[in-house]
Amino acid sequence: MPNRVLVQLEKLFPVLCLLACCILFTPFFHVQMDLHYTLFIHLVSYLTLGIFFEIPEMGLNLWSVKLSSSEELVSAGLPLIKRIFNMRYVLTHFIAPCSGIMTVMSGLALVHLGNYSFTTGWLFWILVAAIFGLYKGMNQHNYYMKQMCLYIKRSPLDRKNLARMIRSVFDQSLIILEFPTYVFIYAVAYYKPRWPAPFESTVGHVEELFHAPALFGLFLVGVGGLLIPVFRSLIKKYSCVARLTRKGDI
Repeated sequence: MPNRVLVQLEKLFPVLCLLACCILFTPFFHVQMDLHYTLFIHLVSYLTLGIFFEIPEMGLNLWSVKLSSSEELVSAGLPLIKRIFNMRYVLTHFIAPCSGIMTVMSGLALVHLGNYSFTTGWLFWILVAAIFGLYKGMNQHNYYMKQMCLYIKRSPLDRKNLARMIRSVFDQSLIILEFPTYVFIYAVAYYKPRWPAPFESTVGHVEELFHAPALFGLFLVGVGGLLIPVFRSLIKKYSCVARLTRKGDI
């Protein structure tokens, strides 16, 4: 379960990662990264996100759902459920945000170094999917994990409510959506389909205002922060995890 040290570190690690990305991949610190080094960092970051977060988190989540299929199974498997959520906490609060930030920022650097433009349809949709995945994960998924870890520490523990929270339809739908989003980004980057970019002329004009497509992409990542209140509102309205941890039994 998250203790005070981990709670502080979970905030520090993504901030340090973002700072490192700004130093390496933006022109503000005058660090000239070679295209090949940037591509290597991007690939390693993306593979880390998949191998050390997406795949184990998908497996552990399905295992959690299986163990919560009845109140009896929850009672029998409670020590195992606690260990599973300990592992998932580390995955969601440390590996996912750091590798996700590195992937997005190094990807924007590749856009700059490769002279790409977001008027290219496949590249535009990769950015949209990446922004959605980044903010969804750091808000809904992390909130879900934090509340679950705190709830499991309660004594006495309501096994029935714990099972309901693990199997929350709203939360599970968004958690399960993460792996297809990851695969979608990989497939689109690999095949580069000839998709039209929405508002192509407008995107082109805005890129000219920024003098660099990568800076426009960074701006869009910042604008993606507007998704934070949207996700929080949806969590408050539809997540039984939010209802049970806020109000107790329904």
